[in-house]
Amino acid sequence: MRKLFNSQSLVAKLVTRLHQRRQAAAPRPLSPAEIVAEARRQAGLLSDVPRADVAARFEALAEEIRQQAIAHDTAIDGDWLGD
Repeated sequence: MRKLFNSQSLVAKLVTRLHQRRQAAAPRPLSPAEIVAEARRQAGLLSDVPRADVAARFEALAEEIRQQAIAHDTAIDGDWLGD
């Protein structure tokens, strides 16, 4: 019984340590001002890209996200405007 308790204790310590590492590695949430600044920075990177290309990239990304949602059963397979 003591060996089982020691094993459970080790597992609990390992889980705690892994949880702490995950929290430490997670990025902190951005403030609204930081979100706006990042959006403007990224928009600046696209200033030379034709509007049609930006729209095509957006649609491709939206479709990729929709397909992932369908694969994870978090969206309905159908017209993406209604998902």
